[in-house]
Amino acid sequence: MIQNRETTTVQRGTYYCYFLGQNMLYFIVSSFAMLYFTDYMGVSAAAIGTIFLAARIWDAVNDPMFGIVVDKVNRKPGKYKFWINIASLVLPVITLLVFCVPDISATGKLVYITITYVLWGMTYTVSDVPGFGISTAISNNVDERNSMLANSRLFAVGGLLVISTVIMKLVSGIGWIGAAAVIAVAGGILMNLMRPVVHEKYQVADTGVTIRRIVDYVLHNKYLLIYYLGITLMFSCNTITVVSNYFAIYNLGSEDYIALMMIISIVPMLAAAVIAPPLIRRFGKYAVTMASCAVGVIIYGGFYMIGYGSIVMVVICMGIGGLAIGMTNVMYPMITADCIEYGTYVTGERATGISFSIQTFTTKLGQAVAASLGAFLLTASGYVPNVAQEAHTLKGIFSMITLLPALGMLGMMVIFGLFYKVREKDVELYIKTNAQNYKE
Repeated sequence: MIQNRETTTVQRGTYYCYFLGQNMLYFIVSSFAMLYFTDYMGVSAAAIGTIFLAARIWDAVNDPMFGIVVDKVNRKPGKYKFWINIASLVLPVITLLVFCVPDISATGKLVYITITYVLWGMTYTVSDVPGFGISTAISNNVDERNSMLANSRLFAVGGLLVISTVIMKLVSGIGWIGAAAVIAVAGGILMNLMRPVVHEKYQVADTGVTIRRIVDYVLHNKYLLIYYLGITLMFSCNTITVVSNYFAIYNLGSEDYIALMMIISIVPMLAAAVIAPPLIRRFGKYAVTMASCAVGVIIYGGFYMIGYGSIVMVVICMGIGGLAIGMTNVMYPMITADCIEYGTYVTGERATGISFSIQTFTTKLGQAVAASLGAFLLTASGYVPNVAQEAHTLKGIFSMITLLPALGMLGMMVIFGLFYKVREKDVELYIKTNAQNYKE
C-alpha cells in the first residue's frame, strides 16, 4: 500500500478518466484512420503513409516547441491545467473532423486528410504533455506518482478496449462520421471531468528558464535521450496496430476477427498496468523493462516460425506479446519522470514540459514511422483493397505483426541494457536533492 497520499480518490479518478477519454480519441485515429482512408475513402496506402510521415516530421519541430512553451508559460489555473482545459474541448472536435473526409476529388481528399491529421497531432500534443506533466505538480510522493502514472496507462488501454469493442458495430449502424461523433462526445466528457477537481499543488521556483537553458538541459539529460532512442526504435517497428485489421480481414479471413485481434492485444495491456507497479517495487524499472523486451523478442519470433494456422496459437502468441509491449508502455511515463529528476539534479533546471514533449513526440514519431512503414510495405507486398490477397501479400502482413516487433524490442534491449544506468535508489536521491526546487 502507498502511504501518505497527497491526492483524493476523486482527484485520482478524474485524472484517470482524462486518459480514458483522451485515448478513446487517440485510438480511433491511430488504429482506424488508415483503414478508413484506404478501404472506405479510396485513398492509396502509399499516399497515407507519406502523409503520416510528413506529419511526424512537423512534430519534430512542433512538439519540442510546445514543451518549451509549457515550461515558460504559467497561466491560471496552472502551468499544466491551462493547456489541459483547452485540449479537453478542442481534441474531440478535431478527432471528429478526421473522419469527415468529403466526397471530392482525389487531390482534395489528400489535402483535407493532411490538414486535419496534422491539426489532430498538434492538438493531441497539447493534451498529452500537460496531462503527464501535471502528475509532478499534484504529488511529490514518488510511489504515488508511479501509481498514478501506471494507472493512467491502465485507463489509456481501457480507451483502446472501448474503441475495439464498439467501433465496427457503430460504423455498421451509423457510419464512420456517426461513430466518430459518438466517440468524440464520450471522450470529451471524460476528459473534462478533471477540470473542476484537480489542482496543481507544487510549483517549481522561477529560475529564469530560457530556451537556451532548456536545450542545454535536454542535451545534458543523457538518460532521457538514451531511453527515448530505444523507445523510438521499438515503436517504429511495432506495426501490429497498423496492420492487425488487415491481418484479421485477409489472413484470418473475416472482418469479425478485428475485435478478437484488438481484445487479445488489449487485455494483456490491462494486465500489465495492474502487475507492473508491484513488479517495479520488487525488481525495479530497469529489470522489468529488460525482461519484457526479452519476452517480446522470443514470442514474436516464435510466432513467425509457427504460423497462424491455429486461432488458439494466434491468441496465445498475441496475448503474451501484448503483455510484453504493455509492460513497456506502462513504464515509459514513469521513466520519463525519473529522467526529469535526473535532469534537474545535474543541471539545476526542471524542464518537465520539454521532457514530456519528448515522450509525446517519440511516441508519435515511432507510431507514425510504424504506420508509414506498414503502409509502404503493404503497397510493396501487392496489397489491393477489398479483394482476396496473394500469398506473398499475406506473408508480408504476417511479418509486420511478428518479425518487425521482435526486431524493435531487440533493439530496445540493446540500447537500454547497455547505456541506461538510472535505478530506483538513484531517483530517491535525485528527488531528495531537488526538493528545495518545490514550493507549496
